[in-house]
Amino acid sequence: NAKDSVTQDKPITEQVSDYINETVEAVGDWMSATSKEAQHKTKEEAHKADRKANWKAAKEDNSLSNAGSAVSEGTKELKEGAKKEYYDQKADNASDRLTN
Repeated sequence: NAKDSVTQDKPITEQVSDYINETVEAVGDWMSATSKEAQHKTKEEAHKADRKANWKAAKEDNSLSNAGSAVSEGTKELKEGAKKEYYDQKADNASDRLTN
């Protein structure tokens, strides 16, 4: 944690340098994670829309092909949702490193 680096037995300049480095690293981690989280949310929403459209077409046309496409899009939706959650947790952890 960034604040812990200030309490060690080091010269003040080294403590400040360590604190700045750790803070910059945490900010970078947070920015990267939130960006990737947004990317995966966008993909998740696109797969969700495709899944719903395929499912609607499958019901209207009684089509196994569209039903299979709906299942495939649903799988992709879940995969992107899991990635989104992963990066959300990474962003939270980086944020915690900044505030603790």
